Amino acid sequence: MALPSSRLSDAERPVAFFANGIGDAILTLPALRALTEIFPGRLTLLTHGRAGYLDLFRTLPTQRQLSIRSGTKCDWEREDIDALVSEVGDCDLFISLVAWHSPSLGYLLERLAPTKSIGYCESYDIRLPRDYSKHTAELIFDAVRAVSPGAKLRPFLAPPDYPPHAMQMAQAVRAGLGEGVRILTVHTETLAEKTWPAASVAAVLDRFLTSHTEYIAVLVNYAPYPLELADEANRRRLVAEGGLPLADALCLVHYSDCFLGVDSCMLHAADVGRVPSVGLFGPTDAHEFGFLVGPHVAIQAPSDVNQIGVECVLAALESLQAEPEQRTVWKL
Repeated sequence: MALPSSRLSDAERPVAFFANGIGDAILTLPALRALTEIFPGRLTLLTHGRAGYLDLFRTLPTQRQLSIRSGTKCDWEREDIDALVSEVGDCDLFISLVAWHSPSLGYLLERLAPTKSIGYCESYDIRLPRDYSKHTAELIFDAVRAVSPGAKLRPFLAPPDYPPHAMQMAQAVRAGLGEGVRILTVHTETLAEKTWPAASVAAVLDRFLTSHTEYIAVLVNYAPYPLELADEANRRRLVAEGGLPLADALCLVHYSDCFLGVDSCMLHAADVGRVPSVGLFGPTDAHEFGFLVGPHVAIQAPSDVNQIGVECVLAALESLQAEPEQRTVWKL
């Protein structure tokens, strides 16, 4: 029997699908939280298990979480899809939480054969518009609104439920600094076209730390990232050890006093953690991929992040020190 669209929330065996980057996982958490409220104890979550974000979903009150571990986020072996479908069993509602589609995802949808499906292309019974004028989190939350039209994004915009060991580590770092010491977390890792030059990052940190002796800077990159600060005293106030586990890095951002970074997962963690932040945007749009709830200055270059100068970033950091609750976009 067909499941009427007005009764989608009555689905007994709903399945949600997500496979994207770590930053996208943070932006998709509100939708997943809402879906677990709509389908208490009934939702099956399917993911790509090699993406590194599963810790962010581990405490969601789903019925179960299953993952495909072969291939890339959107291309998997058919035998792995068949095995996953066998494990899922019957599905009366399939909800895609990604705006892309692929032959593998199409095959998964075909094999699951849900009574009703919701997604962002013509393959789905309920096709959602790919409205890129919206923030990505709002775009993905449209899948929730298809089930529950009155649902609102904002009540579900909270930080991820980070692993206790990572929270304890970050709290210990914070407590060990002593009274009056403030932390500026810095993140520079992203796609090459969104990366700001290391020399510019170093210049900003040198001048900011000179002006603000209450701060230390903590680089939360995973890979080694040499920063040549000119001032020896400032070099001693820069913690730049690469290789932090993802959860540890996210928690350090969460417990920092200020954040400086590019369009990345750490920027989204700072935002949902309400950490005052300066975000640098070039080829990506701050309206689509930027801040939602946290205080910030987003600097939007016309096309190339290299168009953002050192003086502009310093001015944004100083502006946040003076007005830490502002929410502003500076368009160059």
